[in-house]
Formats: sequence, C-alpha cells, structure tokens
Amino acid sequence: GYNLYRSSAGAPEYQLIVSVGAGVHEYTDNEVINGATYYYYVTTDYSPEGTESGPSNVVDATPVEWVELSITNGSALSGQTDTLNISINNEAEISFFYLEITDEPDYIIAETILPTNRTQGWTLDVTEASGVMVVTGWGTSNFIASGSDPVCKVIVRGASMEPSMVDVEFTFCNIKDFNDVEMNWTGSDADFEVSVETQVLAIPNAVANPGDGITVPLMISNTQPVRSEERFSRNAETDIVC
Repeated sequence: GYNLYRSSAGAPEYQLIVSVGAGVHEYTDNEVINGATYYYYVTTDYSPEGTESGPSNVVDATPVEWVELSITNGSALSGQTDTLNISINNEAEISFFYLEITDEPDYIIAETILPTNRTQGWTLDVTEASGVMVVTGWGTSNFIASGSDPVCKVIVRGASMEPSMVDVEFTFCNIKDFNDVEMNWTGSDADFEVSVETQVLAIPNAVANPGDGITVPLMISNTQPVRSEERFSRNAETDIVC
C-alpha cells in the first residue's frame, strides 16, 4: 500500500494523514483550509514486512474557494437612474475584487458606486468604457467577512432612443482572499429594462378671419418634467412659430 504525508506553513513537520491499499491511486484531502498551501509526499508500505520506502518527490497544492457573484435586475426610463446591487457569496474572507460587467446592447451607463455594511472602510471605484462597467474594491485594514449580502451599490443611467431589454453579465473577475490568493468565481446574469417616454402634442382646431391674429393653445401630455421645447408648424398658407 501507500502512505500519504502532509505539511503546511502552519504545521511544517510532515504528518501521516492516510494509508491506502496498493490498488488506490487517488485520495481527496478534505481537512484543509482554502487559501493555504499544503505539501505532500508518498511512501510505499511493504507490510507485513513492516518496511517503508523513502519519500517520493514533494508536490504542493493550494485549495481555492468558489465564490458566487450576482447583480440585481433593474429598470429605468431613458435618462433616469436605478441602483443595482452587486453581491458576493463567500466563505473565506476577501481582500480585493475586480469585476468587469457588460451590458448588451450598451444602453446603461455606470455613474456612482456606494458601499454597503460589508465594505465599510473600503475603497470602491466604478468606471465605464466601451460597454464595460468595471467595479473595483479593496480594503486596507479589513476584509469582507463570510456572507452573501451585497458588497456595493452601483447607480446606473438608462440611455436609449427606443425601448430595450439589456442583458447584464459578469465577463471577467479577479477576486482575492485574505492570503492574496485568487479565488474561482461564477456569476449570475441579470436584465435591465430601458423604457422611453412618448410625448403627445395636440393643437385644437381654431377659426379666424383673414388678417386677424389668433391664440392657439399647445397641449403636451407627459409623465416626466420637460426642460425645454421648440415647436415649428407650417400649413399651406401661413407659418406658425411658437
């Protein structure tokens, strides 16, 4: 059979962790901590003679946690904003994250980033370039503890000339644990609906004698404040400028 020995920075002396039969060629070590590096070697056990070979070559392995990323769905009228929550589901403490998030089509623009109770005291940043939202966060004196709640809130603005449903997804991420070891990740996509308001203009019918002036009201049906307006109308005989 075979004997498997292990050591680590926290326990530098090699310890026997398992003995297996001659037909066993794999073993999964579950008594480890993510982010810590472990060192292994194997010996051959010649029982029942009770002799053991010298050690094999030493190999090392660093188990790494998988974290789950998610972003909330959103919606906004074109020109208006909504807030998207970005969450990380993690067990090991996190010291840094870099997230690239795309929106297809490119109809939302990241403007501001806000911390949550999980990232108080962290430095957070968000930039927008060529349809890619880049979210970065790092702590100088504290880590993100185990949890699944949002780590930041990003305020985005809808920008489209037509109603659209935008696909939002994580395309590249770099997340590091408390030992500065890069963590594996998986991300859940989201949807963002950009709507467009249609303004309805109406002019009532009016009658006037030739050469007489007349006041004609212009009516606008709108659900959002109107900042400015310019109107020009022409009929067969007279220009009307408002």
